[in-house]
Amino acid sequence: MDDFISFKANWNDKDKNIKEIMEELRVGENAIVFLDDNPAEREFVKKAIPDIQAPNLSSPESYVRTLDKGGFFEVTVLSSDDIERKEYYITNKKREEYWTSFTDYKEYLKSMEMVCLIEKFHNENIQRITQLINKTNQFNLTTKRYTQEQVQNFSEKEENITFCSHLSDKFGKNGIVSVMMVRVCKEIAFIDLWVMSCRVLKRDLELAMFDFLVKECIKRKIKMIQGVYYKTKKNAFVENLYKDLGFQLMTKDDGNSTWEYKVFPNYEEKNQVMEMRKT
Repeated sequence: MDDFISFKANWNDKDKNIKEIMEELRVGENAIVFLDDNPAEREFVKKAIPDIQAPNLSSPESYVRTLDKGGFFEVTVLSSDDIERKEYYITNKKREEYWTSFTDYKEYLKSMEMVCLIEKFHNENIQRITQLINKTNQFNLTTKRYTQEQVQNFSEKEENITFCSHLSDKFGKNGIVSVMMVRVCKEIAFIDLWVMSCRVLKRDLELAMFDFLVKECIKRKIKMIQGVYYKTKKNAFVENLYKDLGFQLMTKDDGNSTWEYKVFPNYEEKNQVMEMRKT
């Protein structure tokens, strides 16, 4: 059983079990492959979880061929974070179990002994950064996608601000889990892209990331931070992010919105639950 992170054997509906597993592992619908030789069961699950992968299985001797042709488990890029993914899932389950002993969520976060490590883009992390950008949907304000070359070119422009963050705590490391790419023009910084892995949501990491951005802006005498939110069916989680950070709404149209934040030298840090470090 060591090869299984989550195991469900009960009489519950299969879509319910799958949703519980998704919640435990903090993965999206498109990260799940559902295998069942019953067409009715496959259809039932697909209606309940629209983005799930549920290949048609016929005779048992064709199962391997069907999975191989579908490319569901084909690896095109393997980062160091991918190698550690099983350990990430195991430690996340421990965090969920630990939370049940608390009644105050903020106290739970403080007790986690979290450390946010800020890191610039470089050759050793650019692959993982690009991977995170292109697979993240929930915490993704614009759902922009970039090739590794585009990410590299953006970061090499001296005026731009680019950084990523690692998050660790008393249970272990999470690797690179958030990326921010900011385009700077004179006294205005525009958040071109901001993504965060779903496995670290609701940890206040966004506050630590924003604190770092504001400090960088203060150093450069940048007076305004601008951002946009483009609504998709998967990123409702961050619909109010800019509002919660103190941005002012400038325009809103059909769910899409633009925001501004005035930068002042006496900025007060928003993060209260984790230690900040920089490489």
